[in-house]
Amino acid sequence: SEIVEKLTKQVLPSLLEGVNLALSEVFSKAKFFIDFQTLSRYILLALEEKVRLPDEVKAKLLDELKNIYQKTQIETVPYSYSFNIKDERAINYALKLHDFYLGKFFQGDRQIRLRALNWMSRYYLEKGNPIGKGQKGIKEFLDEFGSYIKPQTEWKTRQIIDTSVNYLRNSARLRALEKARITYYRWDAVGDRLTCRVCRSLDGRVFKTAEAI
Repeated sequence: SEIVEKLTKQVLPSLLEGVNLALSEVFSKAKFFIDFQTLSRYILLALEEKVRLPDEVKAKLLDELKNIYQKTQIETVPYSYSFNIKDERAINYALKLHDFYLGKFFQGDRQIRLRALNWMSRYYLEKGNPIGKGQKGIKEFLDEFGSYIKPQTEWKTRQIIDTSVNYLRNSARLRALEKARITYYRWDAVGDRLTCRVCRSLDGRVFKTAEAI
């Protein structure tokens, strides 16, 4: 036990020094991060370059960091912003994103069109042509079709909003990396059932920040 204690005393200062350097570097750039999730991931990556941490230690560390982050957020509200020309251009572009994706939805979403056509084909085969049934038949058709298509359009609307918001979030993160003078970044895909093939194929790849911007 004396040998272990002696060796620990020799090793511990270098470990602490590595942790201090990692934390100092991270927190010097903390103001450039727009959300806690990205900041916490960066902190853990920086720490693990210096020392390996058990999962339970990382969990406790994240809890403590989150408390600090939330306390800081409360103390710094309200925020004040000053927009430059780049910001104004980004805002104007963002306002057009929904129009762009809505246009793709109404004109180019092949899956929605095919599902609607398949539904109409089944309806026609099972219940006949609604036009030949007068106003009542047409109303029944529209009511049934509306009940069918509503979940499709609600899901698509949610997808349009999520796509626009994610695009803006990712753009802001890239700008934050640029301001922090971070020259490279790594693509980390979520990897769940909602992850598309393109995002999954990029998982783990490293890119130049300047090229992405």
